[in-house]
Order: sequence, then C-alpha cells, then structure tokens
Amino acid sequence: MGRMGYTAGEFWEMTPREFWNAFSAYNQQRDESFRESWNQARMIGFWSMVLHSKKIKKPSDIMKFHWDEKPFGLVSDEEKERIIKEANKALGKKK
Repeated sequence: MGRMGYTAGEFWEMTPREFWNAFSAYNQQRDESFRESWNQARMIGFWSMVLHSKKIKKPSDIMKFHWDEKPFGLVSDEEKERIIKEANKALGKKK
C-alpha cells in the first residue's frame, strides 16, 4: 500500500473499518509532523529576530498558523453563562 506500509495482501485482508482506522491514524501522524516542522521553523525565526525587534513578543507575531486559533465551538464557562443569559433574556425567560 505504499506510504502506509501495507503489502497488497495485508490491504486486501483488512475490513473497511480497519482500513479507515489505519488511514485516519496515518493522516493524523502526517498532520502532526507537518505542524511540528512549521512550528520549529517559526521558533528558529522567532529567536533569530526577537533580539532585534521590540515589536516581536511571541512566535505568532512572526507567522500565524490556522492551528494557533481557538478551535470553533470551544468557549469558556463564563462565555457559556453569558450566552445562556442573553438567550433567556431574548426568550423572555427569567433565570
């Protein structure tokens, strides 16, 4: 199977579920390796430039990556309470 390291015989003996699990794990490992490489490059750039600039305070000031952003859907407990209060107020509920 090439990049995933399976022989043709191993591939054909797999169930679709087994293949999907192996494929998902392979993709996750590749993604983590990709991110690690870019984070290393950013850290090298950060430490090379931080001594020469007062504007650079953190590595994301040099390069911003989409994985640095807060994942969609994750909110703090305070934010949840605020949203619930606003929704209850809009619906005319007391609580």
